[in-house]
Amino acid sequence: MRVAARAGAERWLQISLAVLTSLGTLLLGMGERNVLLPVLAVIVSISSVYLTDIKGWLQLNTFVANVAGVIALAVTWRDWNTYASEGQLLSLANLLIYLQFVLLYRKKSIRNYWLLLLLSLLQVAVAAALNLSVSFGLLLPVYMFVGLLTMALFVVFREHVEQEGLAESADSLNSAAAAVDGAGRGPRARARASRQVWQSSASFESGLGWAFLRQMIWLAAGTFVFSLIWFFGLPRGGKKGPWRPSGVMPFTSVGFSESVSLGQLGEVYENPEEVMQVQFTDDARPNEGYRVGGDSALFRGSLLYHYGRGRWEPLRQRALRGQTLPLPRLPDDLPKDPQPVREKITIGARTDRILFTVLPAYAAGPTDLQSSPDTEQLVRSKDIDSTFTYELLTTAFRDHISQMWVPADGKPDAKAALQMPRKQDGGDPLSGLRAEAAAVAAIVPGKDPESIARALEGHLRDENAFQFSLRSVRRALGTDPVEDFVVTNRQGHCEYFASALTLMLRSLHIPARLALGFKGGEWDPVHRRYQVRELHAHAWVEAYVGPKELRNNLLDHPQAKRNGAWLILDPTPARSDDDEFADSFGIGALKRLLDLTQLVWTNYVLGMDSRRQQEAIYQPLLERLESALHSLTDEEGREEIRRWLAEVLQQRLGLSHGLLSWQGLLISMTSLLAGVGSWKAASMLAGRVRRWRKRRPAALRRAARRVEFYEQFESLLARYDMPRVAAQTQLEFALATGGHLAESPMTQPAGALPRRIAEA
Repeated sequence: MRVAARAGAERWLQISLAVLTSLGTLLLGMGERNVLLPVLAVIVSISSVYLTDIKGWLQLNTFVANVAGVIALAVTWRDWNTYASEGQLLSLANLLIYLQFVLLYRKKSIRNYWLLLLLSLLQVAVAAALNLSVSFGLLLPVYMFVGLLTMALFVVFREHVEQEGLAESADSLNSAAAAVDGAGRGPRARARASRQVWQSSASFESGLGWAFLRQMIWLAAGTFVFSLIWFFGLPRGGKKGPWRPSGVMPFTSVGFSESVSLGQLGEVYENPEEVMQVQFTDDARPNEGYRVGGDSALFRGSLLYHYGRGRWEPLRQRALRGQTLPLPRLPDDLPKDPQPVREKITIGARTDRILFTVLPAYAAGPTDLQSSPDTEQLVRSKDIDSTFTYELLTTAFRDHISQMWVPADGKPDAKAALQMPRKQDGGDPLSGLRAEAAAVAAIVPGKDPESIARALEGHLRDENAFQFSLRSVRRALGTDPVEDFVVTNRQGHCEYFASALTLMLRSLHIPARLALGFKGGEWDPVHRRYQVRELHAHAWVEAYVGPKELRNNLLDHPQAKRNGAWLILDPTPARSDDDEFADSFGIGALKRLLDLTQLVWTNYVLGMDSRRQQEAIYQPLLERLESALHSLTDEEGREEIRRWLAEVLQQRLGLSHGLLSWQGLLISMTSLLAGVGSWKAASMLAGRVRRWRKRRPAALRRAARRVEFYEQFESLLARYDMPRVAAQTQLEFALATGGHLAESPMTQPAGALPRRIAEA
């Protein structure tokens, strides 16, 4: 019976350990971006349970296991000398997997079980340094539960092994006693003693039923809650940056940035975090929201001029650094058409002073808004850590349609607006881009800058030639990412399209610059305004047209006639049919939800440094606590609480007609019943506590008497050469002694007495 119990415990342990091994390798494979190792781990785990543990057909001996370990170490040493620092970490991680595979095909022992558990835990520790995906975080609780279950099963199995050893010792003692006494009933007495020793643990299934599983669920839930409190609540001292490992790139999300870096690997995620709320109004209909056709208003934030090695940077003019100018008012000499539109923007708290607006923009009244001639940005006069609201006037719309041009404030810096990258050896890194731009320009009927710019814009928007995608695209090594985008891998997001058009225009000696900001937003029909989120971040191009090359309505604008204008070009094609099909079936919403989950994981788990912990946890808690204390001590705060209670009672609970209304009577009766029930429950609980406190001293006295009596009983048996071994519990000692007494005819009637005394 005890062998069957131990075998049952070990079988469940082997199955649980196989699942734990597969999960650990899966987590590590996710960090390595390796699918082969997790699949191989599942195959090895399942086959080892059947071939090695159940059937015993494949069990590596010590020599073969050592040879396999040496081979794994040699492979790791080769990889260690081949790769850089991150590759060396991966080679060590693979060594853990190889050793785990070897141990799985060994005959299991307590030592091997310990090693397998340790290797799996080390795998997860290494995976935590390599994996930044939210899927890793979602699998961690699963691994934790399986790990706790495996450890509990291991403890149960080890107890069975120890009990089996004690039983064998008891059998040996009983055999020796039977030989000394000369009794002929030794085998039957030994069998009875063995059954008694294992009576407490023979039924394995009853010990590992629903009660055991329920305990494990509660243990896992408690561990998970404690881990959350420990992780988010433990102060992080002195560490200012996220604790992500160096050399591992964080996930890229769609959002505004003052610079652009191309050529990074990894999928780009859409960030649904709200940036600002924008409301357009027309003076002719001030109470109605002004909606832009196609919801395609462009809110510019930054301008980038310098490009090199896949990175765009703004133009820094040292002579103008730090200077700001007041925002100009609406000129009197502007044409009557288009009419100015008022834009009211409420922007959330930001760490910079940059503001966003549709251009051209003018002051709508007294304001502290300023423009920076250094960076050509709209800025606020001081840093504000809270929500900020500002109003402007713009003439960018004609009949609800964006005009797609901005009058220039002055002649552009030709050197900055025509800058092209060069290789260190003087070569051209964009030869293919230049050739394609020249080929498109050669077939344009008009050779003016606007016609060429529109033709290049249409060329990039051709969905048969280029495709918009947020997915990862592996660029050719040693090739400029924009060159690779135009010539080889024609997939990318808006930054690739805008970069390509800017550099194509410059290659044809047309001044151009990259603009960053937001495009459109979600229309709120209730409040008749736009909600602009980080996922609406966009990049487009502004190409300069001189005063002598202006066409159409640009000729009527006095500022454009003096300084020229910047054409607004958006070369990014529309979303593909697959994306629209996905949105129609809710897949797009699901993807945005997954993106939001990934961003929460990145910002509040991977990026939980001391600064973010202070901003997201400690500071809000302190502010709420201070506000609550202030409300309790301040008369105005108490009055606000009274007003809130009155509002709840009158509006939420329907007491606006008084207590004599049917609502008041219903609430009064419900409150009375709840009060009486609470009083009864409290009285019953208090009575039970009083009775327990009265019984407890008597129980302690009885327990003390029982302990004293049992000690006398052990002393009596010790005088008859039956002492209790230090490793034996009271029940084990009683069972062994009872078996010894039952073997002799003279002491057989007292055989059951030791157990009765131990259980008393």
